[in-house]
Amino acid sequence: GVIDTNHKSMGEENDCAVRAISEAYDITYKEAHVILESWGRVDNEGIYWKYIESGIRKDFPSSASELFIIKRYITAFSFVNQIAESGYTYIVLADRHIFVIEEVSHEKWLVKGNLDDAPKQIIGYLKIN
Repeated sequence: GVIDTNHKSMGEENDCAVRAISEAYDITYKEAHVILESWGRVDNEGIYWKYIESGIRKDFPSSASELFIIKRYITAFSFVNQIAESGYTYIVLADRHIFVIEEVSHEKWLVKGNLDDAPKQIIGYLKIN
């Protein structure tokens, strides 16, 4: 299934990274917003992946794997069936967008982001423990 996290945005645009960090680390949108500001994000603008990755290393040390790059076409459904491991949450990188894939109960996974994220091509991911 897919959970639309846009209701968290407080009217902001280009905030997929804020919503993804909020979901992945189970913190409020406001907390995630403040954290991403410290990583260099400007209100209503996106943020480069390299700043997200270095920010996670700084503020959530040892919680994330290295970035895995996927060199074949894969969507959320295939990701869950072929890559995802029980007990982990995934911050997923698509083209100029990030979202979360999370196990909510035994073998029940959700995409948390935009309603149209499930069919998007995933190009990389961080595994969060």
